[in-house]
Amino acid sequence: MATPKGSMKLLFVTRSIPAHINAGGMEGLAWDLAKELSRSSEIHVLTTTVPGRSAQFESDGIQVKTLPGTRPGRYSSKWWVKTAFWRQARDYDAVLSVSAGASSMVRLNRSPRYVFQAHGTAFSELQAVLSGKPRLWALKALRMSYWDAIDRGTYKLVDAVVPVSGVVGEKLNHPRYSRARAKTEFAVIANGVLTEPTLASDGSARKRFGLAAADDVVVCVSRLVRQKGVDRAIEALAASSADTKLLVVGDGPESGALREYALYAGVSDRVVFTGQLDKDGVHDALRAADAFVFPVRDAQREGLPLAVLEAIACGLPVIVPKDSDWDTDLVPCLRFTNVADPRTLSRAIADAVAAERVTLPAIYTRESMVASYKSILGLS
Repeated sequence: MATPKGSMKLLFVTRSIPAHINAGGMEGLAWDLAKELSRSSEIHVLTTTVPGRSAQFESDGIQVKTLPGTRPGRYSSKWWVKTAFWRQARDYDAVLSVSAGASSMVRLNRSPRYVFQAHGTAFSELQAVLSGKPRLWALKALRMSYWDAIDRGTYKLVDAVVPVSGVVGEKLNHPRYSRARAKTEFAVIANGVLTEPTLASDGSARKRFGLAAADDVVVCVSRLVRQKGVDRAIEALAASSADTKLLVVGDGPESGALREYALYAGVSDRVVFTGQLDKDGVHDALRAADAFVFPVRDAQREGLPLAVLEAIACGLPVIVPKDSDWDTDLVPCLRFTNVADPRTLSRAIADAVAAERVTLPAIYTRESMVASYKSILGLS
């Protein structure tokens, strides 16, 4: 895709892109944003090594530059050192840091305009660790304290910080960020997704996953790790009616254990594991469902998940942890419950499946998000 002559040059700095096997929703959203902005500006992406790809390559019309020797999709000491001394940053009009990606770069390459996305705060995660005291809580608290100090120092150096939801924006109103707020622009830009007319459960989509028209279908879309709580949905399924089916979309290190757990719980014939799906596949899974469940263990770590927005965009009521925080205009689309209790979650699933379809507020659409980023980045 050609960009207009004389267009502005923008650099995305991110530890992973969709070409990495461990890329999550945050990185996927950044990639989609880069593609949208490339229609009118020259967009490059700086990231970690991508196995099987050259140091520089093009994907979806985006020029990708990787830093040799860095761990694929992960922060590492080499990432911090190499980004700090990456002098090419000065060739760009603006740098968009996906989360902490450009934290060391901004300290030695000050000439571009820097905009940092904030998907959450290390301080709120620190508070959650100190209150819950999970396994190895002292080490986790030390790690979060370190990142809290890094964030506060970084935010004083950049031109703008973009919380990805109103909830994250409120957390950044804490007095500990007052020095950064005195020097830096803070502007909420909600994550946005593509929208389509809300549809009832679709017969052709159900056939793809071996589901019947009469089934009550609830879906999870996530990386399969313990934090995402898919085991909680499986346990709740065991307490649900025989007509209730669970569609699990995604892959990850817990995939095998979750399949075994479904067998142990006696519901393996009612759980469909799809593995990793492309965007069209995820959309089919959402169209095949009646409700979406988000049974995560630590909601403070989740920011504003794209999977939840995409589910709402497809009209699905969404079940979320009772102690989770969400932007006010999303609350009517959500059903708060104790996701840790199987019977309570089972009842919530039954209620959500029978509930009316929901509508995504316009502020969470892709169009709204792209327009806001163009403004804050100063793009033509």
